[in-house]
Amino acid sequence: MLLLWLDASYLVGLALWMAFLLVILVWLLRRRRAARKKSGTSKNSLSSRMLGFGFGLWFLSASLTAAELIFALFVDHSEAFNASMIAKRWFQVHFDSQRNDDGFRERRILATPLPEGVNRILFLGDSFTAGHGVNNIDDRFTERLEVLLNSGKKLEYQVYNMGEPGFEISMIRAMESAVLEKDYPVQTLIYCYMMNDIEGYDPKTNAAIEEIGNRRQTGSWLVSHSYFINWMYHRWVQYSAGSSVDYFPHLVESYNSPPWDAVKNELDGMAAMSKEKGVEFRLVIFPFMHNLGSDYPFRKAHEKLVAWAHNKNVPVLDMMPIFSTHAAEKLTVNAFDNHPNERAHQIIAEEIFKWLQEDPSEL
Repeated sequence: MLLLWLDASYLVGLALWMAFLLVILVWLLRRRRAARKKSGTSKNSLSSRMLGFGFGLWFLSASLTAAELIFALFVDHSEAFNASMIAKRWFQVHFDSQRNDDGFRERRILATPLPEGVNRILFLGDSFTAGHGVNNIDDRFTERLEVLLNSGKKLEYQVYNMGEPGFEISMIRAMESAVLEKDYPVQTLIYCYMMNDIEGYDPKTNAAIEEIGNRRQTGSWLVSHSYFINWMYHRWVQYSAGSSVDYFPHLVESYNSPPWDAVKNELDGMAAMSKEKGVEFRLVIFPFMHNLGSDYPFRKAHEKLVAWAHNKNVPVLDMMPIFSTHAAEKLTVNAFDNHPNERAHQIIAEEIFKWLQEDPSEL
């Protein structure tokens, strides 16, 4: 119930505002009644016009308040950048509230010893892996995959999700190091590489991200404290900016410049550490979901990642050609969030399951 997630000061302010509207309405109605008793008062008189203006202003305020109530109590969706109050609340309700003691959106604890005969598959990645935009944790690909792997038999596999929104490859490598150095029980480690995992090494892309963030800043108290007006403001920023921020062009170019060398070094390090610790290392490549047609700009980047994996004898699954065959389906969360939705997570789980069956390796 979203009411329980509203700040107490917001509820008090909203209640006072609604009480104020009620008082103003009563006052306006009394003024109109008094005016009607004066038979000589013309409808075109200044007092009548002012009274009409007052009612019009009241109805506008009441309409905005009704919209505010609807957005505060019923609108619940994620956004790609988590900028609006609606999106931030979605993250609190559906993501942060499901974090475990490890700090991840997971039900189990990584240090918990595994039952005898059970293998753990650990997934590392960013918001795509973590299931940003997916309300129910059981609809993520990792939970679906565990069901598929253990279908019709006793528990043999435990799938653990260490996805974290906003993480890029250097942060994800640090997560791998933290897990493997503590010798947590992990048999297979799968890095779900997203195409923007390179951005930490590209100053131009980082500058574009900073510009996007700056455009979303506002000094208006009303915009910062109203769910509806705040939502409208961020829609205006989103559509008015258009393609003026060169985030994707810079990101595409980064795969033809030194940042790509840095990514290869990070991947080399991750593969080497997993091998040293006796853990199988695999790679899954996620595409951007909003432009999977023939003009998808990251095809060359996918090819480079696949070539790296083949050169290092790392099992790799590229989801781009698979999702391209489903391009006619709705695969993103909503119009404001291009993360994979529940249908896309279902496809990911099924494809990873088939991939693991076809190339079981150490599973």
